[in-house]
Amino acid sequence: MRRGLASTLILATGLLTTACGGGPAYVRGSEAPELDNYAMSTGLDKRDLEKLFDENAKSLMESGAMRRWKDASRDGKEPTVAIFPVKNETSEHIDSQLQALLSKFETQLVNSGYVTVISRERQEQLIRELRLQQSAAFDPDKA
Repeated sequence: MRRGLASTLILATGLLTTACGGGPAYVRGSEAPELDNYAMSTGLDKRDLEKLFDENAKSLMESGAMRRWKDASRDGKEPTVAIFPVKNETSEHIDSQLQALLSKFETQLVNSGYVTVISRERQEQLIRELRLQQSAAFDPDKA
């Protein structure tokens, strides 16, 4: 009997200790980094995209292409660059985030001062304008 009572007391104490312990808690309306980081890690999120952007932007800025662009710019032959959109081929809804990152990248290139960045969306319009100016239909005296 004594043995059964002791076992029951030990079991009850163990259950009470476990029940009152500092286990997971529901958090609403506040940021809890120790929870949020794990909850957001199942897919592609903003932190992942920013990390990819930072790594790739750094890689480009240190690349041979950027060195050639710098040299050309110093020689008065500033290269012209068009940035193509990034196609989202995932099931994630990240199109607006990708557009924001491309805008950030474009700003970084413009601020480098080594290249002229043109809008990809307007590239076709610019090509048509150049063709018109180089055609026989264009009269520079009337432009």
